[in-house]
Amino acid sequence: SAAALMARLRRADAVHVGRTAILYDGLCPLCIRTMAVVDVLDAGRRLEYVDLEADWAKVRERAPALTRDDVLAAMHVVSPAGQVYGGFDGFRALAGVTPALRPLAPLLYVPPVPPIGRRVYGWIAAHRPRRLCRDVCEL
Repeated sequence: SAAALMARLRRADAVHVGRTAILYDGLCPLCIRTMAVVDVLDAGRRLEYVDLEADWAKVRERAPALTRDDVLAAMHVVSPAGQVYGGFDGFRALAGVTPALRPLAPLLYVPPVPPIGRRVYGWIAAHRPRRLCRDVCEL
């Protein structure tokens, strides 16, 4: 369930020193599923998952320059050094630090992949649902 996944991700984030943070929308089913997949790929536990809805204070701690609207508009990845990458660029940063995705990382820099990737990411982010169905959902 979504609640069990969120609890597992929060437990994995007890300490974030030296870890790359993923700032995501915890009311977005697509975002939650994406975090679940990334969590499976993160065998080295290099990542910290920060849900803007559950822990805005931690989002502000990791990326003080970002607004709530910034984080709602796109996933952001924050390096241990504090560099912030949003949207498609965040996915590229994530690919660079996740061993299972690392073989894909160089391809994400080859023209014309970056402009196409940014456009596709932007379209998906703008059209994703943003609410969780807890008990009974409307059809």
